[in-house]
Amino acid sequence: MPDFEDLPLSVTSRVTHQTDFAFEKNNGEFANRLRSKFNTAKEAGPRIERISIDDDGDISIRTNNPEGGTWYVSASSVTIVGWLTSARKLRDTHGLDELGHTTESLYAERSQFQPELYDVRLFLFARSVPEGDFSAILSRSCGAAFGNIFTKGVPLRMSKGRISAEYQKDGFSDSVDFRISADGIELRYIRAALAEDFASYNKFLLSSDFIGVVDDIKPFAEMMKLAVPVQK
Repeated sequence: MPDFEDLPLSVTSRVTHQTDFAFEKNNGEFANRLRSKFNTAKEAGPRIERISIDDDGDISIRTNNPEGGTWYVSASSVTIVGWLTSARKLRDTHGLDELGHTTESLYAERSQFQPELYDVRLFLFARSVPEGDFSAILSRSCGAAFGNIFTKGVPLRMSKGRISAEYQKDGFSDSVDFRISADGIELRYIRAALAEDFASYNKFLLSSDFIGVVDDIKPFAEMMKLAVPVQK
């Protein structure tokens, strides 16, 4: 198992903007424009290797960067899902620069639509957990909640559980969703803010103290004995 500092972390960035009501009609033309922009740029940067339009009419993009995740463009948002990094990389002064600049470059093609919300998400996943660790994690998370709710305490046998919460922290709107079952363990953490409070998505990202979020969940992440996260 890798040291926590080198544990793969899956990050998602998103800019939610005003709805483009003509998007479904024009998505093919827009996809062509995106491909031309990134594949003919003179400066170094990602190149689009595969671009398609899914059943919902959203544009899906994969680039030549194997750690760059999947890009999505919809009528109301631009999203980069599954950007892979680690705590060690995030501690670098420019640890989030690439994600921030790529997100802004993608949103630049939608800038006629006012941004409304910025968010960044952390996703941790363990597909297979030893039975003893599974019981310990279930007891520490959902079992602890049961202990505070019911007078008779924690049920003797729990097969799965889920905890979700939303709260304000450090001027941001945060939410966490934890799920555990025989299929695996998932932890999602979202930090969001109104776009009007920041000059750009990159400014939001730099102000988010994302490495602080990662450090906050370190003890739990280490106990999860995480496998390489899948992209979701």
